[in-house]
Amino acid sequence: MRFFLFSNDSVMMQEQKSAAIAARYAGALFALTQAQPANAQTQLRALVENLIGWIKEHDALAALVQRPSFSRKEQEAGLLAVARKAGAPGLLQNFLRLVCRKGRLFLLPQMLAHWQARCAAAAGEERISVQTACALSADEIARLQKMLARPGAALPHLEVQLVPELLGGVIVQRGSQLMDASVRGQLQRAAHKMKEAGDGY
Repeated sequence: MRFFLFSNDSVMMQEQKSAAIAARYAGALFALTQAQPANAQTQLRALVENLIGWIKEHDALAALVQRPSFSRKEQEAGLLAVARKAGAPGLLQNFLRLVCRKGRLFLLPQMLAHWQARCAAAAGEERISVQTACALSADEIARLQKMLARPGAALPHLEVQLVPELLGGVIVQRGSQLMDASVRGQLQRAAHKMKEAGDGY
């Protein structure tokens, strides 16, 4: 039991350390980004959004980022090839090169997520995470944005993730607030209530 608790503590400490490293790298990239013209910042945000999507959607790119079996040189060559093809500016290419050479590429998704949050906050935008069981159309995303918009504020940016395991509906996370309107969540809550009712007899 002691070993189990120690192991859990070690995992938690490692996760906290990784999060701190990702935030530090993101902060450095954010500072460099803020020194760029407004149009360059907008283009960079779009490129990063695409890069995050490619990592999620393409197994080969995800493996390059996450697997330690690739050498740092292989990771750098592969990732920079993707960045150049996408038209990434020198600022982003240099950042990716540094991350690869420091052996931190496995933290890249966290770094970019932190960076996106910093950019959104600086621009007065709000980012909301949405998990959905099936793909949303442009009209559905627009309606959801309007539903979630705060009075007098700009429409929030929705980070939509496809999660078929939800069976239906959506899960919306806004900061520390979580709204589970998924079919899976409803079934889990129903099962919990039935268990509580059964325990009462």
